[in-house]
Amino acid sequence: MNRENGSEVQETLTRLVDLKAHLSPVVVEMLSVLTAMFRRKGLPEEIAEQHAQSSVLELAFLMGGRILYLPKAQKLRRVLRDIHIADQLGKRTAAELATENGLSVQAVYEIAQEQRRQRKSGDITHPRL
Repeated sequence: MNRENGSEVQETLTRLVDLKAHLSPVVVEMLSVLTAMFRRKGLPEEIAEQHAQSSVLELAFLMGGRILYLPKAQKLRRVLRDIHIADQLGKRTAAELATENGLSVQAVYEIAQEQRRQRKSGDITHPRL
């Protein structure tokens, strides 16, 4: 690591320490995770931090004050995959969706059927989370 990158990291850590004095640990962690994600996408540190802050503010505006359950990533990915499969079936073939998602054609049809059942019963707010 060169000196310039080291000072950049130190500045970020200093800002996070300052934030900890004013924000809950969960909010600081959210900011840190989002900043890192935006950095991995190639944004400069300052822009990544701005995007992270606006993202957390948006979440606070929409969901502030609520008790929130956030499923583990693997489960959330599966639910999002299932919704995508159900939405795409009819526009694309079951074989295409099966190949894209590493599933059998039968599994694609079963997922689509379960999604239809959930939508019909009105159970779309918490789809198998």
